[in-house]
Amino acid sequence: MCETVRSPRGEASYKCPDCGRFYMRQSCLTRHLRTECGKPPMYQCKICLGFFTYKHNLVSHMRIHTEGPQYYCDPCQKKFYRRDKLMEHKKKLHNIFPTPFGK
Repeated sequence: MCETVRSPRGEASYKCPDCGRFYMRQSCLTRHLRTECGKPPMYQCKICLGFFTYKHNLVSHMRIHTEGPQYYCDPCQKKFYRRDKLMEHKKKLHNIFPTPFGK
């Protein structure tokens, strides 16, 4: 059913026989085949009508509509809903790299 292949970096990967996507673990490919591949997203935001494959993604998305951004960039005051996006912004635009453990 599933083909094991080597990625360009030499790691073993599992290729979806239907869409050709690669997964590092058999369990991830199995989940993909069960819930994602060829199936429309099941969860819809009632506010903006966006669709999501997984309920936890919809729950996270709903914070955009119900909460304000919690993360702010000190140099430019840009606001972010997610800490990882703030860190990415600081690295890219301000050349600021976080220290380990937030120190």
